[in-house]
Formats: sequence, structure tokens, C-alpha cells
Amino acid sequence: MKRTFIIVLLLFFFLFTSCGKKTINKPVIGSTEMKSKTGKIYKITEYISEDSISYDYTIKGIGFLNSNDSVEILKQFPLFKTLFVDLDFNGFEELYLVTKSVDKGLIVVRGIASYDDKTFGSINVEGSTKSNALFNDVLMLEKPTRLWYLGNDSIFFTIGRIMIKKPIQSLGSNPNFHDTYVSIDYRLILDSIYQLTKVDQNVIQAFKNPAGTGSFKTLVIDQ
Repeated sequence: MKRTFIIVLLLFFFLFTSCGKKTINKPVIGSTEMKSKTGKIYKITEYISEDSISYDYTIKGIGFLNSNDSVEILKQFPLFKTLFVDLDFNGFEELYLVTKSVDKGLIVVRGIASYDDKTFGSINVEGSTKSNALFNDVLMLEKPTRLWYLGNDSIFFTIGRIMIKKPIQSLGSNPNFHDTYVSIDYRLILDSIYQLTKVDQNVIQAFKNPAGTGSFKTLVIDQ
């Protein structure tokens, strides 16, 4: 009788503690595998975040010394594109995840770096690439002008750099402007860990002319 009472008590305790635990299974949107030129494989799985309005990403490496390692990137925009680039020309490609918001087209870039293909880890990003890009009192045509972010960013991977292009417009904009945007440039730096460091942020203006071509004027707004 005493033994039966103990078993019932243990069962009750197990059921009580199990009910107290909240298990969260995030809905999986999809997964894909990408292979670097050195043969390392990254499995990217995209989930809906707990807040139901953003997205989480898990990146698992295959072929490294410890294949149980994984990296989580949380609360991001929907995945726009993924690609391998060797920005620092060390022979080991980084994996970049480019996410883009549905409403304004804001672009955010996150990266995974290989450390000599022995292990891998997240690339830190200096500052925020999520800026709404409202720039105040920028010198434009020799007078202070307020610039407004228009949305729909573009991203370019150039030699050794990443450039994010943010379209903008000034209040009472000059009809001679064909295109005006903020160019934010990042460079990959290794200082114990990899980091994308902002090296330039400029306003680029393209002017129309009768020949139908454009000339460009660059104004530095933040170094």
C-alpha cells in the first residue's frame, strides 16, 4: 500500500511539473543547404519568431570539426537572398543572409564567417543597418535640407565591401535630381572575431542634363 502511494505521488508530481513547462514549437517556413567552394555545408532553417511578426534563422555547419555547432539569428525580416562572398580574400567564403522588410523594403545583412574551415561564427555588424534613414540638416546645394527615406533598399557586394543603397528625397526636391540616395559601405574586419565595420556613409546625387546622362555629386554626412 505504501509503495502504491509513493508511485501515485511520483506520477502526480511528474504530471504537475510537465504541465508547468511551456514548450514552444516555432513554425518552420523552410530550410536549404548551401555549399562553399571549400566544401563546407551550411543548413539554413527559417522559422516564424515567437512574436509572430519577425523571423528567426538557425545555421548549422556540416563538415567542420564540431558539426554540432549552430548559430541563431533572431527577430529579423523575411529572407531576401543568401550568398557566399570572400570579402577579405583569405580563401574562406563567408555566408551572408540578406533580409528585407515587406512594408518599406529595409535591408539588413547578417553574416557567418569561417575560421579556416575549422569552426564558424556570427559576424558582428557595427551600428544598425535597420535605420529609417531620416537625415537632418544635410548640406545639399549649399543650404540645409531635410532628407526623407523612401524605402526599397538595394545591396551590392563589391571588391572588399558591402554597399547598402537607401533612396531618399529632400523636401522641395530639385527637379534636376535624377536619383538621390544614401550609400552606406561596410568592410569585413577580423579583430579576434569578424565584424562588418562601417567605413563610409555618403549622400549621392545624380543630376539630369539635356544629353540624358547624369553627373554625380557626393556629400559626406557621417564618417
